[in-house]
Amino acid sequence: MRNKIAEPAKSAYRRLRRRTLLCDVGLTNDMTKKTNVIVTREAKSYVRTLLISRHLTERAMSPSGQQEDVFSALVFLAFSIEAFCNHMGYKLIDDFSSFDHESAKDKLKIIAKKFDVDLGRPPFQAFYKLRKFRDDMAHSRSEVVEDQYSVNSPEKGFPKMDLKPPSTEWELFCTKKNLKMNYDSVVQGLCEIYEASGLSRESPFDREKWNLKMSQEIELAQK
Repeated sequence: MRNKIAEPAKSAYRRLRRRTLLCDVGLTNDMTKKTNVIVTREAKSYVRTLLISRHLTERAMSPSGQQEDVFSALVFLAFSIEAFCNHMGYKLIDDFSSFDHESAKDKLKIIAKKFDVDLGRPPFQAFYKLRKFRDDMAHSRSEVVEDQYSVNSPEKGFPKMDLKPPSTEWELFCTKKNLKMNYDSVVQGLCEIYEASGLSRESPFDREKWNLKMSQEIELAQK
């Protein structure tokens, strides 16, 4: 992603450098012409966190995928929701900065109310499950978990049992099937909110664009 984004800036720099060299022709020895370049972009954190989640999701779905990949993908997926709400809020809602200390759940409600989006239907139920998962992990503590089994007792000795270690609630949430379902739901939900906002006809996940501002000045060379 970084290399692809940086390429336009490299090309622009080369063009500016050629232009500067041409402009330098005819200057006296005690004068230097300089070109000042300011490069700006809108860094969309929700796009980056979603791309990270997609990368981890693809790795988790591979034959060598691990539960740790699933866990990480879900965490970044939850991050992307709050980052998206902040992005939309600051662009389209007056005084959104006053909601900075509100929870991601409350920010989502504010955004949904503004654009008349019903959060009580699919795919938005997944947003709340992901947020709970994120909060549980951010404030997690060690815990003792247990499972109970009912088995037939033999006349002698202990019963033969094929037991597995008990799982926590968050471990049960970290499945490949659940990850795929939540990822698809988040992408669909963010697109629906973006479309309802009327912000742009472009995809909300379009690559960030560079903007160049140029100015030239002539300075006396230091002797």
